[in-house]
Amino acid sequence: MRKRKQQVTEENLTLTVFGSNKRCSNSGGEYFVRIPVDLVIKILSKLSAKSMAKCRCVCKLWSSTIRLPNYNQLFPIKSPDPPRFLFIFSGGGKLFFYTSPQPENPDENSSLVATAHLHTEFPRDRCQILISVHGLVCYKIKNDTVFVIYNPITGQYVTLPKVTREAHETINYFAIGYDPINKQFKVLCITSVHHGTGAELDTHQHQVLTFETGRRNLFWRKIQCCRHYYAHRYLKGICINGVLYYAATSMQPMIVCFDVRSEKFDFITWKPPPLINYKGKLGAINNNDYDLVLWVLEDGDKHKWSKHIFVKPLQLPEWNAMNVDFGVTGKGEVVICPIYDPQVPFYIFYYNLERNTVVRVRVEVPESQEFS
Repeated sequence: MRKRKQQVTEENLTLTVFGSNKRCSNSGGEYFVRIPVDLVIKILSKLSAKSMAKCRCVCKLWSSTIRLPNYNQLFPIKSPDPPRFLFIFSGGGKLFFYTSPQPENPDENSSLVATAHLHTEFPRDRCQILISVHGLVCYKIKNDTVFVIYNPITGQYVTLPKVTREAHETINYFAIGYDPINKQFKVLCITSVHHGTGAELDTHQHQVLTFETGRRNLFWRKIQCCRHYYAHRYLKGICINGVLYYAATSMQPMIVCFDVRSEKFDFITWKPPPLINYKGKLGAINNNDYDLVLWVLEDGDKHKWSKHIFVKPLQLPEWNAMNVDFGVTGKGEVVICPIYDPQVPFYIFYYNLERNTVVRVRVEVPESQEFS
């Protein structure tokens, strides 16, 4: 009995079966069964993210389908695994991507081992993670001259076109946001010209790039902003429900709210600590010696914030406020991660505010001297 061999062609998703009893007069013993595209998509949706990344090599149509920016919204990945958290480390000329499962038993102070995934290499120039939005990561290399959008699931990346600017202009701020209504990613860039000794003497220009996978003619276009301010380039922004929030200073500290869809700006007067997404609302955390202060924006129009104070449990190490970064899971657990000189073994902490419990997660990382 001869073995059957199957293959899929690129253009028409046709299943070819050799050695069948059915014959075609001009095929030399082959017959073709067309696979409907919706069936292929249904099959892909049942695969894990890692297996789906491998399926990009099957044919061009599969690759272009999987790379759609809104693929996961149209055809959600039906993975049996629980939700996971993405961690990114840079150093030694590489970006390392790790995920860890969200704790299932927050009452038990146990340890979980994070899983290493794809990594990407870049030149030895310093790399800085700018923002992670809706599964895409934006980072820069080569002293603000090269900006990259990276998909850690598929391993693909796109180097963005150079920002249109004059020779004396510098890039002041750079971030990516996501519009959930139109399913679009947009990149915001702010350039500035320094005229004197104060930020109020600078002039700024705002530009936007609409990012679409597979589109070759990506370009920057200028937009207007009604207010003058100086964005804090070293404080990461965050995108929540189609609004990109980032810290800035004018006459006083504030938060800039950039609506990704309408490309309009709004401003909230506030001294911004690290910004977080707390249960779908803009939040901020003050990390003090003995407690964590959580601020939640309850009403953006009225600039109304609620304040919550939590006494730190003893399981949390004593970190300097500037040496840690914060994130929040979908369940509202605060994720605390040291960001400078990670030690081996390296630990990240899930802090459940309501239960006042801590889950420690071990992350297997390269030697600490490789990190910048």
